[in-house]
Amino acid sequence: MIEKMKEIALQDTPPEKRLHTFMCYHINYLIKNKGITILLFSEATYQQDVELKEDLHEIFQSIKHYFSKIIIDGITLGQWDTNLSVESVATLYMSIPLTLNIEMNLQPYKGFQHDFCEHMYILVRKVLDKREG
Repeated sequence: MIEKMKEIALQDTPPEKRLHTFMCYHINYLIKNKGITILLFSEATYQQDVELKEDLHEIFQSIKHYFSKIIIDGITLGQWDTNLSVESVATLYMSIPLTLNIEMNLQPYKGFQHDFCEHMYILVRKVLDKREG
């Protein structure tokens, strides 16, 4: 998963395209794998598995790093608001898969529509887009 996300983040395509591809890959991966990361986190916490926690922390930080790279590229190109904290936007993004994981485990019968990624992408873009005025 991380290698594919890295590949997407480093592509030579416009940041908005990479952002969309990155988010949808991540979200669809979690849906396909039934929220595996939250299950691993729960297991690591319950079992006090230091090694697994370290591995999960590395995955978490890598996802934030590659997401931030895309955001920085968009800001550098003047596409997105320069007043935003990249760290804050990345943290906000990381709440999307967390919430998705929780909902998938608490409401497995709900199912997640194919447009979940589109809705989340639009939300993140609204945060990123330059403010008028």
